[in-house]
Amino acid sequence: VHICTFHAFCNEVIQNNLSLFEKNSLDPISDLERTALLKELIDELPKNHPLKRYRSDAYYEVRNLQWLFSNMKREGWTSAFILQQIDRYLADLPNRDEYIAKKAVNGFKKGDVRTDKIAAEAEKMERLRAAAQLFDVFQNKMRAQNRYDFDDMINWVIHAFETNPELLARYQEQYLYILVDEYQDTSGTQNRIVELLINFWEHPNVFVVGDDDQSIYRFQGANVENMQQLARRFEGSLLKVVLTNNYRSTQPILDVATTLIGNNRERLIHHMPGLTKALQASHPNRQQSTVLPRVLQYETHRQELIGLAVHLRQLLAQGVQPGRIAVIYRENKYGEELARYLRHLGLPVYSKRHVNLFDERLIQQVVLLLRYLASEHYDRPFSGDAMLFELLHYSWWHIPPIEIARLSVEAANHRYNRSKEVSPEWGSLRGLLAYKCSQPATDLFTPAISETLRHAATVMEELIAAVPNVTLQVLVQQVIHRTGLLQHHLHGPDKHWHLKLLAAFFDFVQEETRRNPHMQLSDLVHTLDLMQQEKITLPLVQVSGSEKGINLLTAHGSKGLEFEY
Repeated sequence: VHICTFHAFCNEVIQNNLSLFEKNSLDPISDLERTALLKELIDELPKNHPLKRYRSDAYYEVRNLQWLFSNMKREGWTSAFILQQIDRYLADLPNRDEYIAKKAVNGFKKGDVRTDKIAAEAEKMERLRAAAQLFDVFQNKMRAQNRYDFDDMINWVIHAFETNPELLARYQEQYLYILVDEYQDTSGTQNRIVELLINFWEHPNVFVVGDDDQSIYRFQGANVENMQQLARRFEGSLLKVVLTNNYRSTQPILDVATTLIGNNRERLIHHMPGLTKALQASHPNRQQSTVLPRVLQYETHRQELIGLAVHLRQLLAQGVQPGRIAVIYRENKYGEELARYLRHLGLPVYSKRHVNLFDERLIQQVVLLLRYLASEHYDRPFSGDAMLFELLHYSWWHIPPIEIARLSVEAANHRYNRSKEVSPEWGSLRGLLAYKCSQPATDLFTPAISETLRHAATVMEELIAAVPNVTLQVLVQQVIHRTGLLQHHLHGPDKHWHLKLLAAFFDFVQEETRRNPHMQLSDLVHTLDLMQQEKITLPLVQVSGSEKGINLLTAHGSKGLEFEY
């Protein structure tokens, strides 16, 4: 039995038929590469183009283009289709109620068509028209760079199935029974794959499972309309099974949820005759429960935290296991504050959250070290003093801050009080450090420089020398090992998390060098700058606490789970 995502299925079709696709030399495009290509696209636009901006942010439209192109791929829309829909939409505006004057205003009488509003909407549509016409240009740029995204894979397979009847027939014959789970979250192109596979039969053996009330990925192109289309297509033979027995919740919770979701007019029960969805609590131990959901209101956020903590303590005092309790919130930022407070009170907690690798202090320190090496090697020698001053304070060197302060003051004095006897290099931290490391001790009891400073200076010089002589991967390894950074964090309380951070950062460097084997340190620093500028993250899951602790999670993360409290 083949079990796979839509992307995995399409990848398998491509890999098994490479001669038809000729895609074996392509790599998936990264977020950074996509942003760079979109900026390049905007740079090449003529002066009078609707998307060309000369004031404020010249690349303001990058995110809009990315969103549009992604939707076009997911729904299988061509530029011609978008332009056709724009024309149809503009032609229909005079017939729409919101464009008819309700009273005399701005020179329009009651009942007049608001041509001023139509003109404003037409201007927006012209920008959309101009953007849609860039879709094929962007796709060509991706091909020129030997890149693709995962939505391209689905479109390639759709095109191959539609233009190669023998290929389609082979897969129709291979897969006689098809089950699609989470059908409410399928996009237009994913649904087209299903349609093509079942098109051979008048009554195909297809089984789709979906809950329109759980369509949480609507913003990613998911469309409940797919469920309605399937119902209309097989209206005479489709067997509909509505699952109304709920084994997770009590009846009061189901009743409140039904009241709330009933406000959604897009639900299938409003569009498919005879369909009802009244959920009944069916768990033997919960059928008789009369516990109602409660709304507790507090004057301040702090009082809410205290009230929640008091309630949790009462539950634990009654013998409730912490793992049977969940606190659900909207965003991770609420959970972080709550977790700190509960830990402070000694309550056990368990949480998972997605963090951005570049927001973690350890990775910021590694990145600054790499920036310093790049500055000293590629820019101007002694230009990285401000960075070096901060680097010397990092805990893995074990340098007393007072020694760094004295060194910095001495360098400043040399910089502003130069004499013929003083070398210009002594005006920089790096130059002064190198000089002091080369000087012998004045006597047996007064060393020229502390051993910790000497060690830091020696390692830094060795790393600067390594920049042009080793590969980028080896350089990053040396930064992590030679500085003592790794050894220092291996003895810390968060060693497992810090090791995970370092491993994730090194994986990132490996992937970037695989994509660009000639990448140098300056290229990596430029990439990191662009990622920060465009707010491109490197997500990593951080697990905190014991699995037996009180569960702290977002509403999105709670889907499919159940808790006693």
